[in-house]
Amino acid sequence: MAMKRLTQQQTAALISEMEQAAIGNNWAAWHEANVGKPARIEFPMGELTNPDIAGFVCAWNMQGLVRIVSIEKGDGFVAQGMESKVTVETGLTTALLAYRELPEYRRLLWV
Repeated sequence: MAMKRLTQQQTAALISEMEQAAIGNNWAAWHEANVGKPARIEFPMGELTNPDIAGFVCAWNMQGLVRIVSIEKGDGFVAQGMESKVTVETGLTTALLAYRELPEYRRLLWV
């Protein structure tokens, strides 16, 4: 299934929806509806050492989900030229939670 790259605004809207569900005591229903939806998060390889996503990185690594690929011109990352990027295929809930913890110009989300 082909995925679509979301804009920062589209991703921010999804994160806001997720946060509102948590605040409004609807987290279980929101999570159940979205955890299985496929998503891909991408970020420069240097972020693997970001302590804010260390738990995600550990879990993804144990599941064999971390893939290292070349950064493409259209990614728009603020990254060094020699840096590669990480792609992780996961569920939407997990992707959104990790995305929130990464610097603004060092993250992409695909759904």
